[in-house]
Amino acid sequence: MSDVYEPVEPVYEAVYEMVRSLRANALPRNRHFDVHASAAGAAARRIHRFLRGVERDLRHATTVRIDAGEGGQRVLTLEFARVRLRRVVSLTSAEYSILAENAENAAVLGVGGSLGAPASD
Repeated sequence: MSDVYEPVEPVYEAVYEMVRSLRANALPRNRHFDVHASAAGAAARRIHRFLRGVERDLRHATTVRIDAGEGGQRVLTLEFARVRLRRVVSLTSAEYSILAENAENAAVLGVGGSLGAPASD
């Protein structure tokens, strides 16, 4: 069994909308308990935490490289020269776009005219 969460198509968009709401602090847990208690809510919280971690590493990385992966995914290679560490993260196109919605992240990712275009070598 894989640890990677792969949402089913009908739920797919709803989960990412919840992730956007969580990132905007528009979905408080106490007020929207039923939404958070659902399977989609749990998936959204998991993706939100994952993206927060990627975002934190993105801001502290010495070098960021973006490559196209399989099935429209983006592969981010984050290098931290000070501790000689490399983190490789695979993001779906939806996760990449959510990450690029933040202006600071977009600047680091080099997102310009076309949202989320991978860097060409």
